[in-house]
Order: sequence, then C-alpha cells, then structure tokens
Amino acid sequence: HFDKLSSLWYSQYYAHPLWPRLRTGLASRNELVAWLVHNYHVSRIAGPVAARCAVSAHGTAWRDRFLKDALDEYWHADAFYFVRHRALSLSDEHLKAYVPLPATRAFELHTLQTAERNPLGHTLIAYFQESTVHFFDDCVKFYSDVERSYGLDGFFESWKKHMRIDLDENHAVGIASLLDSDEMVSPSEREAALRAAWLAHSYLYDALIDIRGEEHAGSEAHLRQPANW
Repeated sequence: HFDKLSSLWYSQYYAHPLWPRLRTGLASRNELVAWLVHNYHVSRIAGPVAARCAVSAHGTAWRDRFLKDALDEYWHADAFYFVRHRALSLSDEHLKAYVPLPATRAFELHTLQTAERNPLGHTLIAYFQESTVHFFDDCVKFYSDVERSYGLDGFFESWKKHMRIDLDENHAVGIASLLDSDEMVSPSEREAALRAAWLAHSYLYDALIDIRGEEHAGSEAHLRQPANW
C-alpha cells in the first residue's frame, strides 16, 4: 500500500517545473544555490532524526537500525553534501549561516517530532527517502546535465558516492525489513504514520516552490542570511 502511495508522491515531486529549469540552466544561480543548500540541510538533519527514533523506538531491531543510521548520517552531511565549489563563490561561513527555506525548516521540525512520537511514521519517511536510490541512473544523468549547464564540473561526485553507499549497504531494503512483521498495527496508528509520511513529502515538495521563489536575475547569489549578518 505504501509503495503505491510513494510512486504517486514521486510522480508529483519530479513533475515540478524546477527540475527542467535546473537541468537546462534556465534556473537562476540563486535558485541553484537554494536547491543545493536545501539538500545539505535535509542531509544535516538526518542524523539527529535517526537518533531520536533510536531512543524512542520499540524493539531491538528498530533501535539497532536507527542507531546505525544516526552514527552514519551525522558525518555524511558535511562529508558528501557540503556546498563547496570554485564556481559558486560561496564561503563555508556563508553556507553555515544560510537561513533554511521555510519548507526545509518545516521538514526538519516535522521529522524530528515524528521520530520522537511516531516511530512507524519515521520508518515510512526514511523508507520513502532511501528508496529514491532506485532512480540512481536518472540522477546521474540529471547531475551531469546540471554540472554542464552551470560549469560545476565534478560537483556531484560526492552525492553519487553517497548514493552508491546506500545501494551497496541496501539501506532501503534494511528499512523495509522492519515492516516485514506479523505485528498488528491499529487503524489509528496506521493513519498517523501515513499522515506523517504524507506531510514529509508535502514539505519536500513545498521546498521546491520555495526554491523557485528564490529566483534573482544575474550571476550573483543573494544568500539567505540572518537579519543582523
């Protein structure tokens, strides 16, 4: 049932007009930077989210699974998704001070609360996110097009490396195995978990809208910095 829902959500997410804009270079440099930093922020929250679920989840298998995720993801964000390239003229200091997009921040807070209060909901969200690895070949082609359109040669090598780790370690399969159980789930638990997963997808989609709203003419990025910066 959830796989069918996920397919619908993926189709909506990847139908957003931001993707062809990035692929062909029509998106402004500011949109590009907003998208890159959004992905960094989403990766950065993965460790704390997994840690919360490891503490609150029932059953040894669930705790062990998300404890491992927490230990892995805490360093993956800076190791694989930190936004650093000579063509972007974006300093490490500016990146760290970049104010998250509204939908990105909503996703962060929602996933933190879900992991603490609704382990099944967190599992569905994690499964939804990890399953994007099935689109690996399409992603590689898309990243190559974006690199060519914006002069970002080699930028996405670390992103692809992270996806290969997910593939080699069967992250999506490992999370799916947690759901392969005879344990009964009440209708209210199922509804709450599905609602949590749907909200996570909605915030990720809304982030694409926020990124589109960051369009600015010219090659210089107008970074989202704190008011007193």
